[in-house]
Amino acid sequence: MDSDNESFEVIEPSEDAPAVGEADEEPRAPLWRRVLFGAFVTVAVIFFAGATLYRFGSMWPPSAEAKAAYAELEANGQVPHVTKRQFHIPIPGCVCHSNDPVLAVQHADRRISECMQCHGGGAPGM
Repeated sequence: MDSDNESFEVIEPSEDAPAVGEADEEPRAPLWRRVLFGAFVTVAVIFFAGATLYRFGSMWPPSAEAKAAYAELEANGQVPHVTKRQFHIPIPGCVCHSNDPVLAVQHADRRISECMQCHGGGAPGM
């Protein structure tokens, strides 16, 4: 083991070298500035998450009974075919509270931003 240590050359630091911790480091920002930046980032993330859900959030799919009743009405030609959206985020607890299967299926793919056009002012059913 001593023979391994002898193969390495020990380099002594010169007197001009900065001591540990004295290197040309960027000074840290004050604590209040870091806290303020963290709070800003947190608020920004919450805002963008809310905006995304408002833009792409939608109701949970209607019940199987409502879908079956709508399919029967569609087969009879009484209601038009409903096209499904490509991208939406179902929001838990957001459902159509109507007992009308036609209304429930037609509103199933509405986004929250579209619901707020009618229900935003405290309209009944919201």
